[in-house]
Amino acid sequence: MRQVVALLVFGIAAILGSAHAQETGDFVGNQSALTIARHVRWSDFDSDFADWPASDDGNALDLAMSRSNERWLSDRFGSSLYGYVVRGQNDVGSSGGGAGASSAVDPSVPLTQMGFQNVFVPSTYDASGYSNIFNLQPVLPIHLNSDFFPYHIVRPTLPIIAPTADPDGPLGVQGGLGDLVLLDVYTHPIENLKTNVGVGYVGILPTSTHPQLGLSEWQFGPAAFFVTTAIPKWVIGAIYEQPFSLESNAYSVQVQPIATRLLPNEWYIGWGDRVLLLNDQDGNHNLALNFKVGKVVTLGKQPLNIFVEPSYTPEGLRKGSADEWGIKLNVTFLFPKTKLGPLFGSECRCR
Repeated sequence: MRQVVALLVFGIAAILGSAHAQETGDFVGNQSALTIARHVRWSDFDSDFADWPASDDGNALDLAMSRSNERWLSDRFGSSLYGYVVRGQNDVGSSGGGAGASSAVDPSVPLTQMGFQNVFVPSTYDASGYSNIFNLQPVLPIHLNSDFFPYHIVRPTLPIIAPTADPDGPLGVQGGLGDLVLLDVYTHPIENLKTNVGVGYVGILPTSTHPQLGLSEWQFGPAAFFVTTAIPKWVIGAIYEQPFSLESNAYSVQVQPIATRLLPNEWYIGWGDRVLLLNDQDGNHNLALNFKVGKVVTLGKQPLNIFVEPSYTPEGLRKGSADEWGIKLNVTFLFPKTKLGPLFGSECRCR
């Protein structure tokens, strides 16, 4: 499977100042440093960067923040420039591609990632043993030469399963690859609403190495999402997927709820990222309750998104096979300076 190492700079971050910042983003005084991130369309940035007012040391990105500079930036760039970030809560409320918590927990942000997830399930309904799944999940934002869809996000998920949950069942304990799930959504930002919406597709490739590890059928169907940061310090939305088998009558209707509260110092809490099954060809459903707590940390110069996510599925919220208890450990490497353009066609706006 082809891996693409890409580079994306979708927003710019500049240290603009010496000023106190209240939680609302107002500027008071002139002593402590304040970091401000701005999301700028590159078409604006290219033509206007040379006109930025320079600081005393000549660095145009190291400005002394004042209300006059703030007014200058707002007048110059208008709605294409937004989002204050106070030190200790980097890029809260922004929709750029930085490596802060708000970008890491927002699946609609063009942030290149490489995720590793381990899901341990000690108890499964209608099974006698435990199971473990290790997921490989890169996130590849691909920039396009388009104003309506400036980028799309490709998220493959490859499960490695060992062992399966029912050693006393007819198939015994199995281990190997599951089916590869490929989610690809095209994103349309609605900047004045601080909302991203998107449409695309979900494909499932029959990569499972045993019938107990996956359906082993080609599947394809629509996908859509919305994510908003209009409520301060919250990331709220949902991802919808409905793959249909191309080889049988199998299908599934799935949703991934998004509800995350951003906390100081890159901490966050919220609903877990588990995909819920609403319905399938047999009328099954699985509405697990899951909660996560996480933090974006830096090891050396490498930012990481780390979270723990316990889950529980009550008897009344499932029909068919389902995990009863489970816990997920996620470690995701974040690459805010990595970008990639379209594989085919014209150049991207991804400098």
